[in-house]
Amino acid sequence: MSRSRGKWEYRGHWINNNVRGSDTFYAHWYEGAHAKRKGRPCRKSLKTGDLEEAKDKLVAFVLRKQTHDEDALILSVLAKYHAEVAPKLRSREQARRTMELFKEVLEGPERISDLSERFQVDYILKVWRARHGHAAGYLARNMNMLSAAVRYCGAQPTPRIIHDPRTIAKLLRIPPPVAGKWFPRDDDDLARFIDNLGSEMAFRWTVIALNTACRPEAGLDLGPSQIDHKLGLIDLNPEGRPQQPTKFRPVIRLTENLAGWVRSWDKRLQMVRDKKEFEEFKETAPWKLLPRFVPYRSTHSLQREYKRVRQKKAVCLPKIVPYSVRNKMITVMRMAQVPGSQRSLWLGHADQEESRTTSRSYGEFDPVYLKDAADATDAYLWELNKRTDRDLFAKLHGKLTAKRALLPNEQNTGEDKTSVISVGKVVPIVRFELTTSPLPRECSTPELYGR
Repeated sequence: MSRSRGKWEYRGHWINNNVRGSDTFYAHWYEGAHAKRKGRPCRKSLKTGDLEEAKDKLVAFVLRKQTHDEDALILSVLAKYHAEVAPKLRSREQARRTMELFKEVLEGPERISDLSERFQVDYILKVWRARHGHAAGYLARNMNMLSAAVRYCGAQPTPRIIHDPRTIAKLLRIPPPVAGKWFPRDDDDLARFIDNLGSEMAFRWTVIALNTACRPEAGLDLGPSQIDHKLGLIDLNPEGRPQQPTKFRPVIRLTENLAGWVRSWDKRLQMVRDKKEFEEFKETAPWKLLPRFVPYRSTHSLQREYKRVRQKKAVCLPKIVPYSVRNKMITVMRMAQVPGSQRSLWLGHADQEESRTTSRSYGEFDPVYLKDAADATDAYLWELNKRTDRDLFAKLHGKLTAKRALLPNEQNTGEDKTSVISVGKVVPIVRFELTTSPLPRECSTPELYGR
């Protein structure tokens, strides 16, 4: 039985404080067999006099050091990724749980070269499935972190990590993942949810999502610098943010409903805790420091507000999440028979290069660029506004204008040719039945009627 060296030992490295004139603990290790035979260990200060803190620092040092090996330890690669990359991610909490799951199934000596398909299935995926009953999608998300860690550390040999959910479902013979496409089918349900949104920031985000069908984080990043009122366009990707290949943010047409809101909303800056956090934002996400309409720190704040509202007895929509708004608007456009090419561009599903060139060149000069999608959105919000107690049009319009101010282009013949006053313009409302009477002649805003 080998005797432990120093105060504490971990994987061939040990802690000692036998340096004269210093109370600081040092990490010691032998760099190669020759140094071990000669009894000449290497030494590095851990910069602490507390033994427990020194142990944590020694473990972190060893794990970082061993990721540079030709065939590194799996846990070392994961630990380096978790320490250096995960804290900067929105999904850092999920990364922490994933790290704990890997520690459950890996004993420690497993190396990158051991990551064969059979090893991944028998010793990782099947164990997680048996212990926790994880679905294919959750298993795939966890394996994605392993794949990212291997790429980040440049570990060799590079294994093929199984992270496709359908492949995992087939290998484990479990149900394949089902896309989370739930959304409120009944417009009264959505109207009830919007009326119960107590947070002004959550309401703003919901309005942005209804008008753009954007992903949650894109709505949080939206600021006045991304809106071109003259050309009537919105660039959903803020300046300084690199486009992601899998979640492309397009340039779309500015709807009349959102045009009114962004003129009435105040612009707010991101709350920054201290100078250190400011420098971190400046380095990793400078667009977060620009003025925005919904300066939530992360999507977690938005999700918490949605969770609080959906649990109310007056709402009772346990499945609604921020992404449900995007799914709803996709269905609205399909029902309005918006061409598939426009839907793809609007949602950021089209080819990236095509979307970029079409929106920035062709779209800026063509007045009908994504017009069908924008008109369908405005028409739906007009109809939804009838069902809400809360006004879905900016106060710039006024509740009376948004709810009742209809202008017949002709005398009331029953034809669908009505218009609504929006941001000083007369905007046609398509597929709409005239249910209210025209405004009286004594109007408080006669200039809008050409008087």
